[in-house]
Amino acid sequence: MAWVGLAAFALTFLVGALITVQSRIAKGRFTLEDFQAWFRRFAASLEPLGGVVVGRYACPHRFADPYACKKPHTLLYERAAAEHGIDLPSSFVIGDSPEDMLAASRLGARGCLVRTGWAADPRVLEDGRADAAFVADSIVEAADWIVARGERPGSEPGA
Repeated sequence: MAWVGLAAFALTFLVGALITVQSRIAKGRFTLEDFQAWFRRFAASLEPLGGVVVGRYACPHRFADPYACKKPHTLLYERAAAEHGIDLPSSFVIGDSPEDMLAASRLGARGCLVRTGWAADPRVLEDGRADAAFVADSIVEAADWIVARGERPGSEPGA
């Protein structure tokens, strides 16, 4: 769970919540407390650059387990929106899986599929394209695309 410096810097232009599936918790590779400690360090590392991560929402289950907190279900997104006043239809979802893009579509948000992680696989990339508003080569390009829209993510357009 390391962030490349440039990717972290790109995220400082955005305000948002981190919504993630961390099946490694269920597999015993690390604990929920380990994830929470990582998140605190990650959020703190963005603060000096002006980045704001309003909350973290993690599904700790295995990918194959049927839980409502798993993407493409929208439970965690809806919880983040309710807790932080996020307007989902004017929001963006950056992700590397078809499930991320389907969740964005179900929320009425715009999905940006990044060709890293899972989407580095051409089959996964192709599966995610249908629900993606944009496909980026990197998280930096995804952030640039969002900023170029001229909207503040999660707020009413023009606000």
